[in-house]
Amino acid sequence: MPYADFLAEATERGFVFQCTDTAALDAALREGPMTAYIGFDCTADSLHVGSLVQIMILRLLQKHGHRPLVLLGGGTTRIGDPSGKDESRRLLGDEDIAKNLAGIRAVFDKYLDFGDGKAMMANNADWLNGLNYVDFLRIAIDAIQAARRPHSFLSVHKSGQVAIVQTRGNKDTHVILRGGKA
Repeated sequence: MPYADFLAEATERGFVFQCTDTAALDAALREGPMTAYIGFDCTADSLHVGSLVQIMILRLLQKHGHRPLVLLGGGTTRIGDPSGKDESRRLLGDEDIAKNLAGIRAVFDKYLDFGDGKAMMANNADWLNGLNYVDFLRIAIDAIQAARRPHSFLSVHKSGQVAIVQTRGNKDTHVILRGGKA
């Protein structure tokens, strides 16, 4: 059975490796326009070549009458890199993130048509910043990363803020708490 136009072209171009339920996806695509999103962190003022496949999938969705949603991580970019790597990415301030957002928006303007009923762009900072969720995650990630380093120091003030996540540290790590300002 031939696929819906988007799924057929995406498969032909090699964008589809595997799908949990191809028949259900095909049926949903045939029912009418869908909205699909892909998220991008704002850690730089442009995107690297690794993002091109995702951008082209969004473009292909729009070509076939669907609505792409570009979700920019203006809020989640503020938390750094919680992956547990030895070195986390540099924490960015609001000014740097705003500059990066503007640069990334310019990239998408070249590939997608934005406007009424067309592609949409959203920034998760619009709802996350008001929840203080990002501030909580920053404190928690700082504590977890500090607990992974031998002979780490956390202030008593900061340790009180993150008592709930300190148990996630490596069991062999020694955390020394000392008084003072955070």
